Amino acid sequence: MLPDAIGKLLNDGLAATYDVRLTAPLPDLQTGYSRLLRHLQLLASFELPPSPTPLSFLLEVRKASDPDAFPPVDTGVKPVGSGKRQRQRPARRRRVFCRQRRKRASTISA
Repeated sequence: MLPDAIGKLLNDGLAATYDVRLTAPLPDLQTGYSRLLRHLQLLASFELPPSPTPLSFLLEVRKASDPDAFPPVDTGVKPVGSGKRQRQRPARRRRVFCRQRRKRASTISA
């Protein structure tokens, strides 16, 4: 059961934020809270697998002394793009630019 003080605070905040005449009705906080508790109970019921065994001390020493003997594993997955979005010209401007470039090239070669 959601504590009354928290339920009142949430309802007051939602009512002040959203205009109930224009938006959907406010959510039922008791139902959401009970679903949250049930979800947490189900998550707690899972048994965690055992932790993996650490690298042996000798392997760590060998790797530290000769890092080239243990190259990184190539997974074949390569990054796509640089992470920056490149700005693309609108199609119309691109067509005009190509036409101008073709016209310039034809006058140069003539």
